[in-house]
Amino acid sequence: PWPTGTSEAFIAAMNYFYSTSQIFATVACLMVNMEGVFLILFPIQLAAFLMTLVRKSLITATHWHLLYTLSLLCGYMYIFFALEWQPLMVAVGVAVSCAILRFHFRAPKYLLWGTLAVAMAYFPSGCEGIAS
Repeated sequence: PWPTGTSEAFIAAMNYFYSTSQIFATVACLMVNMEGVFLILFPIQLAAFLMTLVRKSLITATHWHLLYTLSLLCGYMYIFFALEWQPLMVAVGVAVSCAILRFHFRAPKYLLWGTLAVAMAYFPSGCEGIAS
């Protein structure tokens, strides 16, 4: 839920950020080492826990969005600091391409992920630096 009085433009921007973060997380699961995959679980689990706290009125919806956003940013920081420059650019390029195709050109998500999975199966050497 969004706090009362939140502008539609802000809600749309945050929803876009959340959706783009899901795409980045999916790409990271396919291309990054296992530590990165476990870090991706953190926002997912935290969101569920925070929603329980909202339902019990222990925190507000504003707190939920703030903490969830911070948890997503932890994943971005890990990727930025843990990967070398070239693998980072490959992963970001793939994620940005998928986000543009999905949100601006309405490409089916299964086509995107299927294509990426096939590409990684046939061209694993292009991702070896990322997965190490």
